[in-house]
Amino acid sequence: MSKPQPKRTPTWGIVATIAEPAPLVLAFVAHHLALGAREIRLYFDDPYDPAADTLDWIPPAHVTRCDRVYWATAAPRRPRRQNNRQSINATRAQARCNVDFLLSCDADEFLRPGSDVALQLSEIPEAATWMKVFNLERTTIKSARQTTIFDGVFKVHYQGREDTPLRTSELAPFGFTGHAAGKPFVRTRIGMNIGIHVPRHGHIKDRVVPPHYPADQIELAHFDGLTPLHWAAKFVRQAANSPEFLAQLPPLPHRAMARDPWLCERCGRTTRALRAAHRISPNRDRGAGRQRPYHKGSI
Repeated sequence: MSKPQPKRTPTWGIVATIAEPAPLVLAFVAHHLALGAREIRLYFDDPYDPAADTLDWIPPAHVTRCDRVYWATAAPRRPRRQNNRQSINATRAQARCNVDFLLSCDADEFLRPGSDVALQLSEIPEAATWMKVFNLERTTIKSARQTTIFDGVFKVHYQGREDTPLRTSELAPFGFTGHAAGKPFVRTRIGMNIGIHVPRHGHIKDRVVPPHYPADQIELAHFDGLTPLHWAAKFVRQAANSPEFLAQLPPLPHRAMARDPWLCERCGRTTRALRAAHRISPNRDRGAGRQRPYHKGSI
């Protein structure tokens, strides 16, 4: 009688469309290689990004420069929307990679240090085609001076929680300034189209989102804004959109930026709005729930 074969540990990798400062991108790659990523597929939105030349020398990093030649083969034309470019890049990566699972995320999103990613992936049922990894959002503390781009604490979204203080405390009113939708960890080479937050099956006109397996041991730490000023600039850029554009955004309870066109309306000009936003404490006014310290670990 033959002995049962031990279950093979799944391999995993990451795909990201890159449009971030080089120091952050290098830290992103080093951090996830230290956690055990077998491949990291990087699509540089700017084909002349100097970080691409640096990472070309690291074998697990697969660098693609998204120039005219690339887009001539990847799509009828280069999509104007960044989300569409990210989706095309991620979908192409999952069809070409040599790992069992691929996480699609941004270069300012880091799996938490100490995460046993392979162990979490080994628990996904065979029938599940993807796992949703939930995200935290970094915020700075007014009383603590930021010395590195990784300083601060992390907000935990209260959606689905019954803890009343999380909804009524000083930290609760406006939610995340980024997203709280999580990111997809998908099985590769099964023909899925990978969106920003979910993958889809089927023809383009009737694609459906397959059921997901929720991650309960790993999380994404989202560094939404590398410094308070960088955070303020992103906030104002979103708030400066037209009322028609803001009206098209889904009414998500966690979304802070969509609620605040008043920032530019009251300040009149973007430069004045930027100064005003820079004076807003992202910790006091943009919290969403509990906070956790971030242990830099392998970063």
